[in-house]
Amino acid sequence: MIAITGANGQLGKLVVKGLLNVIPADEIIAAVRNPEKSDDLRALGVQVREADYDRPETLLKAFEGVDKVLLISAVVPGERLRQHKAAISAAKQAGVGVLAYTSMLRADTSRMTLAVEHRETERYLKDSGLDFIILRNGWYLENNTGALIPAIEQGAIIGSAGQGRFASAARADYAAAAVSVLTHPGHTNKTYELAGDESFSMSEFAEAVSKQVGRTIAYNDMPPTKYESILLSFGLPKIIVDVIIDADVKSLSGELNSSSNDLSQLIGRSTTTLSDAIQAALTVQPAVPPKEGLPVIEIVTFTLKPSVTAAQFILVDRLIEAEYVSKCPGFLSRESAPGPNNTWLAIIHWQSVGSADASMKGIVTAPGADKLMSMIVPESMGMTLYGW
Repeated sequence: MIAITGANGQLGKLVVKGLLNVIPADEIIAAVRNPEKSDDLRALGVQVREADYDRPETLLKAFEGVDKVLLISAVVPGERLRQHKAAISAAKQAGVGVLAYTSMLRADTSRMTLAVEHRETERYLKDSGLDFIILRNGWYLENNTGALIPAIEQGAIIGSAGQGRFASAARADYAAAAVSVLTHPGHTNKTYELAGDESFSMSEFAEAVSKQVGRTIAYNDMPPTKYESILLSFGLPKIIVDVIIDADVKSLSGELNSSSNDLSQLIGRSTTTLSDAIQAALTVQPAVPPKEGLPVIEIVTFTLKPSVTAAQFILVDRLIEAEYVSKCPGFLSRESAPGPNNTWLAIIHWQSVGSADASMKGIVTAPGADKLMSMIVPESMGMTLYGW
């Protein structure tokens, strides 16, 4: 039996689907935080078990009868080490034979901010006595291509990476490597440095995009402080902005570059090319944006951290509405409500797209904004505008 933690995530689902090509569905366990949101996984025929990093008792049950576990690293910086330790300890107690962990490139020596928790997790895993496989995933191509459509619309890609190089690979490549080590012998107690076959600078990335769209898309390099200010103005949580800035700056000293061919060796093929990744991103058709001058509805969805109660959040939510949102030009009305499993929904009506955009750009300095963002799982936040 093989269990995949975080199986509801993008990497986790790819691993589950990859395993289905190699082993029977009833030998695969999709370990997820919210089983009730996993109908798509059940439809694949795999077992779905609850595995909440913040509730160790669920981890122990999830790993019962399991031979191998793929521990996909948790998403919230600052909380991951504690969560990883809980999963490793549960695997040990459940009698798991081998635990594979998705770490990051050269975690043992990297100076990147993200490396600290990965390095400590690796140490804890090795000290646990469990047989291990460490998959040190490099940068994801999707980190660059994910925001490609709006960059093309603006005619420029921005960043602070200078001529730093990224040996990035696609999420599907990293998933294929995980499937390989979980289903073939000879990988126990080994560490793999996983990276793309070819590296690129952001200038080269912009050039590759330009070729595919048929017009010049520039790369505008800028000081980290300016880049940070722009990202924050987009409404990105500061904890995410800090990671983006750190990656760009550290790329200048080679932290995200690598000549390792471990990844292509494990998956038995070349890694996804930059050109193919760009083409894949461009095939995703963006929604038609609402027209300026007409009323729009802003839908915001997010999940509260497990330690935050609804009562605690409501106080901060009401402060934001009273002291900032309701005072923004073009504001019409707002309502918010909780959903299942600590999820929340906010619906805001605006007189125009411009008024909605202006509110998002200013919210980072609003009273209570820092407190609000500290209560939310950063990766869970989504915002969409609807209108004619």
